[in-house]
Amino acid sequence: MLTLDYQIEELYRGETATILEVKKRGRDKSEFREFFEQLQEAEKKKLLMQIKKYADHGIVNKLVIRKIKDDIYEFKSGHNRVLCGLCSKQSRRTLVLLNCFKKQEKKLRKMRKRKPAKCLMMLKK
Repeated sequence: MLTLDYQIEELYRGETATILEVKKRGRDKSEFREFFEQLQEAEKKKLLMQIKKYADHGIVNKLVIRKIKDDIYEFKSGHNRVLCGLCSKQSRRTLVLLNCFKKQEKKLRKMRKRKPAKCLMMLKK
């Protein structure tokens, strides 16, 4: 069985949640960081503001972050999507940013949901 080693780094710590990013060992940047750097400045600012708002206040707007499967959530910012996994349900939540993409189709395919679910299971072990 092939197992991948991950390195977890804290992106932002707010009052109610901690946001983490995951990168595979041996890579310079996480998938989120690579995706984020390709965005235009206005998109970067908006996405980062939404992530920080969640970390500081929790779910304020269900149009910005929504639950799509068990412990998998999705940040939405225009056509940009960041799938993340909820690792801790205690008073201080921990969200791990797992998969990023630009949405081009109306419905989120099952393949997009499986990748973060699989990664989240490996991280919880």
